[in-house]
Amino acid sequence: MKRNCKKYIKHLSAYIDGELTPTMKQAVEKHLAGCADCAERLSRLTALSERSEAALNAVADSSSVPPGIPTRVMSEARARRAQLRTVRSFRRVAVAAGTALLVVVVGGAVLFAQMRQEEKTLRNLIALQRDDVSQAQKQLGEAQERHEKAISALHFRMGELLERVEGLSPRTVFLPIESPNL
Repeated sequence: MKRNCKKYIKHLSAYIDGELTPTMKQAVEKHLAGCADCAERLSRLTALSERSEAALNAVADSSSVPPGIPTRVMSEARARRAQLRTVRSFRRVAVAAGTALLVVVVGGAVLFAQMRQEEKTLRNLIALQRDDVSQAQKQLGEAQERHEKAISALHFRMGELLERVEGLSPRTVFLPIESPNL
């Protein structure tokens, strides 16, 4: 028996009963094609199942068995087989639900990590914008200060010019204009 045979041996009974999913059935058939030990085991299980079914049918048809017993035995066998199918179906549903839950948990963790990274990026961008605003406010303050100094310098210069103009006589400021005879 090979190392991975155990994985397929547990599905042989369900394979014989036709209870496997198409994917699992295909996987079992692929394994059986390459594993003589498991193919032999399937052959023995199939023969045993057929003999058991035939024996139960023979007992059911036999007149030597008290009436009602074959029917009870057959109904009990069918009930147990149905019970096994239910258990197998439940296992499949449980595995599917577990897988779905795992996908949701892993997906949620990945999404949460992405959201944290985006939050960090946004915080960095906000910090950079605050720095840009602070820099712009500083430059604006410096420009206003230069503007106020320039205006003060202009006022001072205008004052000097006015003092000079006031110190001049009107004759020097205004040249006489000769007017023609009116």
